Amino acid sequence: MNPRNIEEAQSLVERSGQTHGAGSKEMADALIVLAKFFRANKRLRDAANAEAKAKAIKAAISSTKVEAGARAVPGPHSTRQSLPDGMKECPFCAEMVQSRAIKCKHCASILTCPLCAEAVDGTTGRCRHCGGATSSTSSSVSAAPGFVARHPNDVPDPVLMCVCSVFIPGLGQIFLGQVAKGVVMFLASLIAFVLLAITIIGPLVWVYFTGRDALLVGRMLKAGKPVGKWDWGS
Repeated sequence: MNPRNIEEAQSLVERSGQTHGAGSKEMADALIVLAKFFRANKRLRDAANAEAKAKAIKAAISSTKVEAGARAVPGPHSTRQSLPDGMKECPFCAEMVQSRAIKCKHCASILTCPLCAEAVDGTTGRCRHCGGATSSTSSSVSAAPGFVARHPNDVPDPVLMCVCSVFIPGLGQIFLGQVAKGVVMFLASLIAFVLLAITIIGPLVWVYFTGRDALLVGRMLKAGKPVGKWDWGS
């Protein structure tokens, strides 16, 4: 039906809303026709309102189509079914394993970093957290450059390391994997004892400092935190 006046155009708008819905393309087209009649009759405000409504309806339709298209495009995980509780997917072979698994039972790849217990990157085989590299077929680890390669379960008792550094400054640091730092602390302690032998406070302060550092570094490693070879306990 081609309306011949404003009344017929308004009637077309009403029928379009009842038949196709207020947000349909037919409703937008009917509003555009009505706007043309309004302009022809110098009713510019009514024409602008009708055009604005038609534009809003078309924008909503376009937005809906875009969202529907985005949902239709398969993403990298769109075909993946939801994982059962307590399970995860091995990043190396995509097989299902226990969520707390450290090593994949299917491909024997290491899933959890032995240094800091964080997840291992399935593409690089390196921990995203501390940078430690793991072998795909064994539990051997190599820390990122400048870091101590120690599994939390293999870290000596921090209190014992503190005692070692109290009696022999730097010894606890050496046992914890900070070899160069421990040697420097030992040499520095010798110099301190020679230069400060005339006072008892200087050597005691140094002994306290080395013992406390060994205790705190040991606790950091026990907690699975990445520790540099020259890091101080905090």
